[in-house]
Amino acid sequence: MSRTEEIRIPGGEVAGRGMMLPGMPEFEVGERHILFLTEKNDKQWRMPVDFSKGTARVSMKASGEQVVIQGGHEGALQVQSYNEYVQRVFQAIG
Repeated sequence: MSRTEEIRIPGGEVAGRGMMLPGMPEFEVGERHILFLTEKNDKQWRMPVDFSKGTARVSMKASGEQVVIQGGHEGALQVQSYNEYVQRVFQAIG
């Protein structure tokens, strides 16, 4: 199951000015991420659970295999098979 959904999180840049929240993940246009988000707050923002720990970037290895990459901000990068990662997530949420 795959879908695209627009989310609003605090931070970012407009017209050369911005706001940075320490620990908030950074996203680039065209990247794919798996996000674990809080419920919407009164400003309609949804925060990644535990900030950058609530996101995993999906990437493609040169071999064509999809992988999930976590970490990098405060710890070592963890690279895992996409299919195994998604299977573990669905098992955990039952």
